[in-house]
Amino acid sequence: VPTSGTSPQPVPHIVGGAAVSSFEYTFLARVYMYMSGTTVGFCGASVLTDEWVISAAHCFEGTPASSLMIGVHRHNVWSHRTYEHSCAQNIRVLEKHCHGSYSGNAAQGNDICLLKLSSAIACSSQVEKVQLDDGSVWPWSSSAPYNGGNAITAGWGSYDQAGTTYTTTPHKASIELYTHSQCSSNFASAGWPSTLFSSTNGGMLCAGNVGVSEPSPDSCNGDSGGPLFVPVDGAHVLVGIISWGSQ
Repeated sequence: VPTSGTSPQPVPHIVGGAAVSSFEYTFLARVYMYMSGTTVGFCGASVLTDEWVISAAHCFEGTPASSLMIGVHRHNVWSHRTYEHSCAQNIRVLEKHCHGSYSGNAAQGNDICLLKLSSAIACSSQVEKVQLDDGSVWPWSSSAPYNGGNAITAGWGSYDQAGTTYTTTPHKASIELYTHSQCSSNFASAGWPSTLFSSTNGGMLCAGNVGVSEPSPDSCNGDSGGPLFVPVDGAHVLVGIISWGSQ
């Protein structure tokens, strides 16, 4: 939750979190841009099926599907050619389907994109498929969310508040989910429109750690497109996609 009314910015890496154990979240994927033989990782994603991943639309503005690769069953991503596990793959993207109502401004919602892989994941049984929330984990209401409101975000983004220092292995942070009335109240007090989290504004939710001393655990640069998820009965349920923040 922002503490000042600054412009929304795509969020990069995990600040103030903890290291993810090797292949702890095998649904966590890395997005690469492939150009002229050079591959650069820049966003996160989540594996939905053997051929589809989900990420944030703002990651792919002006970028054709043919320039994208998805790293699956990856952990140390120092080099896209260094595979630390026999099931690690980088798979080219065949199709990109971003939300038709995404305006180019993440703060207006609909910041979501589906990517179809050019080939199925080879080690399907080794790669978890994240589950989508049916509304029972994060209800669109003013009631308290599942698990007391705690969710996890993870990614390869920056781990300092300046957003300049990156890691080669993913990190995670436990952050608090807020109801929509709490989101509206917190953001309005920071100078944002009170309608930012209305039911008609692109299906956004907010999360953070209000009242925690800085740097509080949260997502940062490079984490965009990655998951906000809740562990439920041994599975991982996707309740949101990392989109934007004010700091």
